[in-house]
Formats: sequence, structure tokens, C-alpha cells
Amino acid sequence: MEISPASVRFLWRFIGATLIYGVLITGATWVARNFDPSPAGLIALSILPAIAIAASLIVIGLYLVEETDEYVRKRQAVAMLISIGILLTLSTALGFLQQRNLIGTVDLLWVFPAWCVLWSLTQCSMAIRDYRRTGDAA
Repeated sequence: MEISPASVRFLWRFIGATLIYGVLITGATWVARNFDPSPAGLIALSILPAIAIAASLIVIGLYLVEETDEYVRKRQAVAMLISIGILLTLSTALGFLQQRNLIGTVDLLWVFPAWCVLWSLTQCSMAIRDYRRTGDAA
């Protein structure tokens, strides 16, 4: 299966956004620990890594717009929806467990990375399912 130009652009853009996220979260954590910023500074440092997450989501949206293969675009959209559904279900269950003091708090900063992992696992399971059905993973 040939990789589309849109997929290559997506890969490089997403890697770039992920690296920027890593730099921003590492830098913001380092500054917060070593420089005792003001409350306004802490707010800015806390929001800064989320900008890279927004960039990642824009990259994903661009990929869906730029991908010319309708089948591939549909598969990606389905994988995203399945992973969102799983994440929302797990988040709701965790919220109820927290509300009833059955578990401690869960840091929300893990939501986007968890969604990315679920999205990847969903794509893998779809490919395995297709391979078992037809002998050819799409």
C-alpha cells in the first residue's frame, strides 16, 4: 500500500507538534520549579503546553481535509470516533469513581495522550480485523 502525500505531511507535522509539546511542557515545568513565577506566570506556563495540543488537533484536521482517498479518510474518522467514545466512557467512569471517593484524582493532562494511544490501538485493531476477514490489511 502506497503512503499518500497527505499522510507524509501529517506525520511530519504531528511529529513537529509533539516535539513542541515536549519542549513546552518540559520548559514550563522547569521554569515553575526553579523561578517561583507569579500566579499569572503560573497560569501562562500551565496553558502554554495546551497550545501545542491545539496545534496537534489542527494537524489532524488538516490531514482529514488533505487526504484524497475517501476510504482512508473514513477509516481515520471512524477510528477517531471510536477512540473518543472509549475515552469519554472511561473518563465518565473515573469521574463517578472519584465522586464516590473510591479512587484518587486522575490528572487531566493525560487525556490527549490517552486519546492518541486509543486512536492508534483502534487503527491497529481495524487493520487486524480487515486482515482476518480478507487477508489484506487496509
